Amino acid sequence: MTVRDHRPATSTVAGLMPWLLGLLTMLATVFVSVSGVVVTAGGVDQTLFHLPTIEKFRSELPWPDIVDVQTATTPLYHLFVASTSLPLGGSTVVVQVIGSLFAAALAVVVAYSVRAVESLSMQLVLVVSVMFSTYFWESALWIGTDCAATLLTVGVMFSLVRSQPRFWIVGVLCALAILTRQSCAWLLLPAAVVAVSGNPSCTRARDLAAATVPGTAVLAVVFWVWKGATPPRFAEINGLAVSGAAVSYGVVLAGVFALALLLSIRPNLSARELWWAAPVGVVAALPAVIFASSVTLDDTRTGGWLWSIVGRTPSITDRSSGLVVAAFLGGMACSVLVRRLDRRTALVVVSAFLGLVLVLTFGARLYQKYFELPILVMYVMCACSALRAGIVGYRWPFVVVALVQVVLSAGIVGLPLVRALL
Repeated sequence: MTVRDHRPATSTVAGLMPWLLGLLTMLATVFVSVSGVVVTAGGVDQTLFHLPTIEKFRSELPWPDIVDVQTATTPLYHLFVASTSLPLGGSTVVVQVIGSLFAAALAVVVAYSVRAVESLSMQLVLVVSVMFSTYFWESALWIGTDCAATLLTVGVMFSLVRSQPRFWIVGVLCALAILTRQSCAWLLLPAAVVAVSGNPSCTRARDLAAATVPGTAVLAVVFWVWKGATPPRFAEINGLAVSGAAVSYGVVLAGVFALALLLSIRPNLSARELWWAAPVGVVAALPAVIFASSVTLDDTRTGGWLWSIVGRTPSITDRSSGLVVAAFLGGMACSVLVRRLDRRTALVVVSAFLGLVLVLTFGARLYQKYFELPILVMYVMCACSALRAGIVGYRWPFVVVALVQVVLSAGIVGLPLVRALL
């Protein structure tokens, strides 16, 4: 068989892969929902927050009360699931299956977003890196907003790296993302940056308005209705608190994936480049020195593998030495990586990351789940940029990231699930 004979089969597999991944997600959710198993932090969130809110909305339709709710997020996801599950009986199984549509759609959209990468195997590796985040499966198998918010995030981010973004679509997606989870307000920064950079001056104001006004308007209404960033019952917990270490924490997590990308690129680092990267590392580590950054026993700085590792390092006056050092190294790694990316990807990723850590600074709970999926989207974007540019020398770092994600999901989600089923 010639090389040409292989192409139709490869093309067919590439075309089917997104839908097969989406189907896999749906089948897994149907199985878990029918079994009635509720485990992991995702299951706890479903029981305590999301399911009661959906049931409340369903009982109040068509005029649900969106102020006195049991979740701290904006209500679009819960309103959608409540309204669509009502004609189908509204059982927990139905609610979980409808909720999983966002996870299935996320798998499909990510798989389509990486199709610019020529290698089918690399496409699959990149999709697995996102799909096997523990937060993907916890939001897919049980009710949660993570996958819905990330789905809209992928739409915004990959729209912005296009040569000619449709800013009205970006604006609508930003608004929907903020209606799903108000912390998605960070998307407004990359949208604004791209709208005003590289475009003719006569269209900048129009593009900026199209990209940011819908989301800003939604955010203004949310603050007006709730008298703050969260529903009233969560205001004392999250509304006025600040997590100063959010920047350092985010840089550490981003630095892990940046390191994998750098290992694949094999950059020839000069002393001058390291000299320029060092100040970035210092700036990244500084918040972990100025603000409390050690692991806590309450619900503020805990959960996830990163805090588990940080918790094993010495702390001095509530400052984690491990987080400080890791943030310095992570900042340097991110700085070096950005210089290897094409201008548009670098612009979108840097502004998106700055927006993410800035928004997450304004909240009491510094959880890995709020960072990981958005940073994974940025990681996939950077990987696509590097692979398209032909600067990737080794592919094994991408495989390692995917395998680690699989192992973590198997241990954190799969193992408790199997134990409960047995």
